[in-house]
Amino acid sequence: MGRKAKRFWKFKRSHSEDRSFLDWCGARKEPSVTEGMTHVETFLGDLVEEIGLRDGVTLETLQSAWAELVGQNIANNSEPVEIYQGTLRIRVSQPVLKFELQQRQAQILKLVQQRLPKAKVKRIDILI
Repeated sequence: MGRKAKRFWKFKRSHSEDRSFLDWCGARKEPSVTEGMTHVETFLGDLVEEIGLRDGVTLETLQSAWAELVGQNIANNSEPVEIYQGTLRIRVSQPVLKFELQQRQAQILKLVQQRLPKAKVKRIDILI
């Protein structure tokens, strides 16, 4: 008594082989319903962290501050589309406006970083 059962095989078996062996022995173990699953809160927490929403900076917050950052004239013809992995993407209505924003890109980036430091914006992409 008190001795552990010896293992007669030294090779690693697959899950299906284990189940077949247990069926053959008559000691089949039913799989757990939650085996291999992750909680939704873990998955969503990682997703929220990846897209940058954990700190409370939303696209709506940026869109409301956009007119103050670049002026009403530019804000009427452009809008921030998304913040993804530290990149702020801005959609403009005209190529001329894209050129204007590219010229002022460093200045706009500093303004965004000062106004919304939680957004962690490191780069700006301008789309037409």
